[in-house]
Formats: sequence, C-alpha cells, structure tokens
Amino acid sequence: MIRSLILLLSLSLGVHAAPVELAPLSRPLIPAAASATPAAPAADEARAEGSLQAVDAAVAALPAPQTAGAESSVAAGQALESALSTDVTADFIAAHDDVQAGRAGPLPEAARQASYRLVRGFLGNHIHDYFRANMERLRELGLDAEQIPVHTEGRRRQALELIERAVREAPHPVVLIGHSRGGTLVHDWYRRASPELKAKVAKLVVMQAPLRGTTYIEWWLSSRWRRFQAAKLGPWVYGVNVLRGLNELTRHTRAWVTRLLPAWQPGDLEKVLTVRTMIKPGVNRFYEKDRAEMARRGEPDSDGRVSAAGGRIEGARDVFLPGVDHQQLVLQRPDARRIRQGYAPHPYFHAGDSMEALVRLLFRQRDAS
Repeated sequence: MIRSLILLLSLSLGVHAAPVELAPLSRPLIPAAASATPAAPAADEARAEGSLQAVDAAVAALPAPQTAGAESSVAAGQALESALSTDVTADFIAAHDDVQAGRAGPLPEAARQASYRLVRGFLGNHIHDYFRANMERLRELGLDAEQIPVHTEGRRRQALELIERAVREAPHPVVLIGHSRGGTLVHDWYRRASPELKAKVAKLVVMQAPLRGTTYIEWWLSSRWRRFQAAKLGPWVYGVNVLRGLNELTRHTRAWVTRLLPAWQPGDLEKVLTVRTMIKPGVNRFYEKDRAEMARRGEPDSDGRVSAAGGRIEGARDVFLPGVDHQQLVLQRPDARRIRQGYAPHPYFHAGDSMEALVRLLFRQRDAS
C-alpha cells in the first residue's frame, strides 16, 4: 500500500500541462466508418463514483476491438511494411562510435534544416532529467529543438492536437521523436494526419513505444487498489484520471486503436525509424521485477516496460539494442531517489550521444543511397 501511494504522491511537485485552446485536428480521431462505435459513457460515469466497483466497471467498459471494414486496410499496410523492412542497428552503432570518438564530422545539410519536436512518455513531466541530455545535444548542434508540452498522464485528444499544432507551426520540415507513450502518440497522429501535414514531417522516430500495448500496464492494472488510486488520487497528484492514461497502453486498447488507423501509404515508412531495446534477466536491478513479471505474462524479451516485439513497425528502419533498459536512452542524470532504487545510466550509450547518432542516421540511411 505504501509503495503504491509513493508511486502517485512522491512526484507531486512535477509540472502540469496548462489548458490551451486548440484548433481542430486535420482529420477526426476516429475514422468515419467507425464513428458509430459508442464512446462508453458508462466508463466516464463510473470513474466519477469513486468506488472500487466503479473503477472495475470503467476498465471493463472499454470498447472491444472493431474489425469490421478494417481487415483489408490492415492487410494492405502489412504487405507494404514487409516489403521494406530494414535493420540499421549496425549503422546506428557506427554513428554512435563516431560521435563518441569525435570523428562524426558536420551534420548533413538536411539535418540542420529540420525542426525537432520531442514527445515524452508516461509520467515524463515528473521524471527528473527526462530528455534533458537529448535536448542539450540537439541545441549544442545548433538545431531548432523543442519539447511538445503534452500532458504525460492522459488527455490523449489534447496531446494529438498539440502535436498537430507543433508540426503546423514549425518553421522547417519536422522530425517528430516520441518515447514510450510519446511514441504511440506521434505514431497515431501521423497515421491520421492530412496529406499536407504528412508532407511536412521529414522523419518519424518511435522510441521504445508500446505500439501493441504492454503486459506491464496490464499487471499494474490487475490490482484493484492500484486502479482505485489511479482514478481517485491521480486527479489530485497529476490533474487527470491516470487510469484512463494507463488504459491507453493495454494490448486490448492498442489493438482497438490500431485497427482504426489508416494503412501506411507509399513513402510513409521510408520516414520512420523505430528504436527497440531489451534487458537480460538478473542484470538490471531497477527493472528486474517488472521484466520478470512481463516474462511471466508472455513477454520474455522486454526493456522492463515494453516488449521488443511490441515496439516494431514492420517495414520501417529499425534499431535494436540488447542490454539497454526503457529509459537509458532518454535519462542520463537520474535523481537521488532513482539512484537509491538501483537505476544507473548506460555505461556506453550516453543519451546525448545516442540522440546525435539517431539524427545522423536519419539523414544518412537511404537518403544518401
């Protein structure tokens, strides 16, 4: 009980996203063919009642995956993806080696003429140093880099609108980079974007994202007490019902959302780079319990939060790094609390160096061929 309370209360001084007025999305969040799917009003009513039974009802009231009319779209997307699959891990490591050794040379012109927009993952606004080394490196390189101020515990619709606004208002072609839940957000937004805005996105980087959901979240939600805390204490600590944000990342919900997204179009996947990682059993003290629980639930290869398979987009360029946990590419200088819990930066993959290597890889692979 105490540990669960600490999870929600110890970070209560984090920054909350302020309410903003937003223009409508260029396309609706749900395709017209699926717009008749009920929005599960019972779930909203249940969340307001404040009992354990009500929270259970909220979880159960999520809409089931809708497959009608989607199979042909999914099949077409899978056929296009499988035709283009490329592993570029060796190229990433070579670029990282060059960066660390100081022999990387000047950035490609296309990389310097892009705007970089980053989206944090779940609880990202409340984790010390999240993306700091990444942002520092981008700015040291003289690049136009900003974080999109999404609410990291929920408000999915607002987050998608903020991403759209950031792309629309950027002065240059945009490199969208999303980590964890942020990766699912940039992925989903891009799939639904208008042709005009898609054309403005030069590259899409999806880092360690639970695109197919994660059993870690399902394990967390298996406790009625934790669900109650997320629903009732979440608004007090984070300004939002955290239960809803967590439900976004279950396999059930991700399957439903993914089936509603349009298929990848020709040219889309050439822009996309996925980054996936995995930790070995018994090596990472901070994530070991979570890794073991995910393995027990059928996901033996994970980074402690996301399965290696769950972050892959078939047909996109892919970097796969065994021995790297879920945060080591975005968190370089953890706070004292996290250090006491056993967290440590990666001994080789510095978050800033890794970000620079990704930028160089984005504008070197395929583009140079």
